[in-house]
Amino acid sequence: MNGVDAGCIITEDTDDSSVAITDCGDFEEGNNSAWAHILTATTAAEGASSQEAQTFTMNVTSLPEGGANVRVYKTTANGSDFFGNAVALTLGSNSISVSAVGFDRTVKFQFSSGDVEFSSLSVNGVDAGCIITEDTDDSSVAITDCGDFEEGNNSAWAHILTATTAADGASSQEAQTFTMNVTSLPEGGANVRVYKTTANGSDFFGNAVALTLGSNSISVSAVGFDRTVKFQFSSGDVEFSSLSVNGVDAGCIITEDTDDSSVAITDCGDFEEGNNSAWAHILTATTAADGASSQEAQTFTMNVTSLPEGGANVRVYKTTANGSDFFGNAVALTLGSNSISVSAVGFDRTVKFQFSSGDVEFSSLSVNGVDAGCLYSPEAGFYPPEGSVFNTDSSVVTLPEASTESDYNESISFYATEEISIQVLVHLDLFLQISLQFQLLLECLTVVILKDVTLGQTHGICYFNWYTRKRRII
Repeated sequence: MNGVDAGCIITEDTDDSSVAITDCGDFEEGNNSAWAHILTATTAAEGASSQEAQTFTMNVTSLPEGGANVRVYKTTANGSDFFGNAVALTLGSNSISVSAVGFDRTVKFQFSSGDVEFSSLSVNGVDAGCIITEDTDDSSVAITDCGDFEEGNNSAWAHILTATTAADGASSQEAQTFTMNVTSLPEGGANVRVYKTTANGSDFFGNAVALTLGSNSISVSAVGFDRTVKFQFSSGDVEFSSLSVNGVDAGCIITEDTDDSSVAITDCGDFEEGNNSAWAHILTATTAADGASSQEAQTFTMNVTSLPEGGANVRVYKTTANGSDFFGNAVALTLGSNSISVSAVGFDRTVKFQFSSGDVEFSSLSVNGVDAGCLYSPEAGFYPPEGSVFNTDSSVVTLPEASTESDYNESISFYATEEISIQVLVHLDLFLQISLQFQLLLECLTVVILKDVTLGQTHGICYFNWYTRKRRII
């Protein structure tokens, strides 16, 4: 209910990935022996983000004899301590959410026993670092082999993952987060730390945090000024199977495709043809005609499965506040997930993503969260216009009536996974007009004109075979 799994549903664990509270470094030791295990959601020092709703979710796989409880600790508007009622933990999913407030505060979840075992744990959507995600494939990549990282000048922190820069403007003020699922650590381990600029432009370096096998995540709170935020890593030998910054997956992680569902840009109707041959393939995110919605952030995400020889690039085109054209820098597409987000503005504008090659193939594509239509595969069949009538065994369909000497503009859709043969009968008074339309819009069409002497009627029979997996509109 409300996104929280029912506690009575037990998630079966078929591996040994469960961990006990006492063995999980995400918990601190409390002073009260009755509530000795503390999971911190936020502190007043985090400012505005501490005012937001605070949530933990845990999938419990084992409880100690006699059970175990959890309760909420939080500070109030006047700085006093508040302790919530004890809530019994159950096998399966357990979740508590503490409502948002209008003041800075501390929120912690206190547990009565360290012998509780769980297979998943998250606080405010961030997975616990002590849960190791098993990887059964060879998709892991090392920091040194990932193009998302830059090389730093400090040999002790030589691998830099940029979350935002002051040049990004308002979006740089938002919370900045990275999440990495580590599959291998070098001998001696590795650390990560935060670099950020302050309100007066000075440099700030956070404390070193040891990376652990499994999910690692750091979130840098939102501020009221433009700033730069980067995550610095002490070793390039860290290997990981997933990496995202602000919810955008790293381009160096290749998503394996086990089917033949990839499509090329040139074969995807979501793209328009541009006038500039160097950027001939255009994916429109919004136009000024869309009004207020065009002012919002505009994003595309594409999972690339094949690149042409020499690679391919994408760039942003957008209109500015005074209506001028702006073209962003070319960005090289990589195998795997590629994403670009154009920040929100305060005026109506057009935003398009321009591609240098139509030979790029992809298995997924979305613009502002909407999937591309060219990757849609409906059920095989025949889709006549509204108002059509089928006979009793669906072998014959009568289309909505059309008048003589007028255009018939209804659409008829066919989709077949292998082959489909269709016979179309058109009576004399409509034959010449409609058959010409079919000839223009259907491939592999044969029109045979037959005269029925007995009935005194002439009609056309249109035959064609469909050898494609793509949806076509007549």
